Amino acid sequence: MPGDKTANLLAAVGAALQNARVALNKEIGAYPAPIPACDAQFNGLLEQRRQLSRAIRAIDAILARGATETLTGVDLQKIVDALVQVDDTLAARLKATRFRDPLPTPTAR
Repeated sequence: MPGDKTANLLAAVGAALQNARVALNKEIGAYPAPIPACDAQFNGLLEQRRQLSRAIRAIDAILARGATETLTGVDLQKIVDALVQVDDTLAARLKATRFRDPLPTPTAR
């Protein structure tokens, strides 16, 4: 069933993002005390963690609804943007997956 394959792929993506977030949290925890809002590298790590968290929440919401076939382009882009930093191969597999657009484009008459 196509939905099962998509759900399995999204679960693998979620696991990869979770692992990346755990590693990132360790890196942030070991980072020397930054000067708030002045340390560009530290702020970059925080932004990367925010991206991972948003993508993980999107995947969790999709899987909880059991509606992998209604993954929107916006949802997909959020996930791919975070995933490409973690696993290029998995990101390419996700991008290659065909999802049904919940709002089909109207046809001209």
